Amino acid sequence: MKLKAQLPLLVAIVALFCLPLLIQNPYYIHLAETILIYTILLFGLDIVVGYVGQVSLGHAGLFGIGSYTAGVLFFHMGWPIWATIPASIVVTAIFGGILALPALKVVGPYLAMVTLAFGTIAQILINEMTWLTEGPLGIKLTRPELMGVPMDKAEYFWLVAGVMILALIAIDRFVKSQMGRAFEALRDSPVACDCMGVSVYRFKVIAFVIGAGFAGLAGCLYAYSEQYISPNTYNNELAVLFLLGIIMGGRKSRLGVDKDGEEWYQITLGGEQGNDATIGKVIGPSFYADEIPDVITNVINTYVEHRADDESFVDTYRRLGVTPFKEAAYKNAKKKDKAEVKSESAAS
Repeated sequence: MKLKAQLPLLVAIVALFCLPLLIQNPYYIHLAETILIYTILLFGLDIVVGYVGQVSLGHAGLFGIGSYTAGVLFFHMGWPIWATIPASIVVTAIFGGILALPALKVVGPYLAMVTLAFGTIAQILINEMTWLTEGPLGIKLTRPELMGVPMDKAEYFWLVAGVMILALIAIDRFVKSQMGRAFEALRDSPVACDCMGVSVYRFKVIAFVIGAGFAGLAGCLYAYSEQYISPNTYNNELAVLFLLGIIMGGRKSRLGVDKDGEEWYQITLGGEQGNDATIGKVIGPSFYADEIPDVITNVINTYVEHRADDESFVDTYRRLGVTPFKEAAYKNAKKKDKAEVKSESAAS
């Protein structure tokens, strides 16, 4: 019975590893590779946002720190990927702790502003520290080597896929542990946790450190995947997209995070989106308006209004009773009704 329940997951893993053998186009392999890297980062961000309930917009900066840790160690010291991966995790986790110590003394939109400022400062420092990061010129990397031979596109994809699966297993085991249950209790009622002897502040800092470690891991893999990193990549827009990834995928959902890494990568490319009805279902219970900063609300409303011509999308959001999506859906429905009236009058 247990094997039968795990069968879809096993099939998905086999299909994932067979992807480079079935698709020879390097662009699509790279696209899937980037989705997996973003998924690793969202696993960590989900700990902060989904389980602890803190809104963080600093993960683009942490992502950049992980990438530049790998890039600097490779460019200046010639370290292999097997050494840069743990170094990126440790360095980024330290920066995550540095961010968390002062940031978690504030809550709500103020925390979002502090983390957003951290991401901006990190980008500026990466750009200005030319003696270490090469500044605006960026850093070039080569493919990592396996037994002295550079990996090809398929081999590196398998490496990223393997790391993603290990990250998924690690995060799944963690959230089912005693600390994971403490995180859930902390989000639901910090006061009750404090009364029961659970240090709210300490657990929030731990959550930020764990999330930062996953961001560093993803950043390291991203640097080798792109083979070039520059400060402009790790901007505030990327931070907003990461947070929207958790919102769209649904908090505390590893499957939602996986799906959303694909969704938002497609959105940034202006490509085709997935099943919007599914997105609408997971948006509803995920976040309320008072939990989302105004900048996030504006981005979501802009996206919803942009899809006003999509009938299934509009119908989905008309059924939602959660702000800020209700207002945007109402506007879309109103536009649609006006268009139908005009078409009927023109036909008559």
